[in-house]
Amino acid sequence: MTNVKGLSITGELIADAPDKTFFVCAPPHYEQVQDLRNPGKTKEKLIVPVQLPDCSEMDYWPNKSSVKMMAVQYGFDMDKWVSHKFEWTVADQNIGGQMKKVLFVASKRFNDILPKEI
Repeated sequence: MTNVKGLSITGELIADAPDKTFFVCAPPHYEQVQDLRNPGKTKEKLIVPVQLPDCSEMDYWPNKSSVKMMAVQYGFDMDKWVSHKFEWTVADQNIGGQMKKVLFVASKRFNDILPKEI
């Protein structure tokens, strides 16, 4: 299966999903991206490659609360997050004067490990 590149997970994509779990499928990394509040500047953002229940893979740009929750569950070495299962909760939040659906990693810890392809 070949996935569309350049798509990232949003609250709108996940809000109505019956299964809000995901696996971290590759090591998280930081990238310099354009600052949305100041287009002339860049800032460093964490990108977490994830696999959804339908086996599609996308990028997840977690907020600070979600990064903290992932670290609480599996430690501060992000490479150790790979293959572990997490779950999102979705909350309505006012961002820039608009109500948006925002993803947060739940405090639930799973025993599931992403199966490796043979």
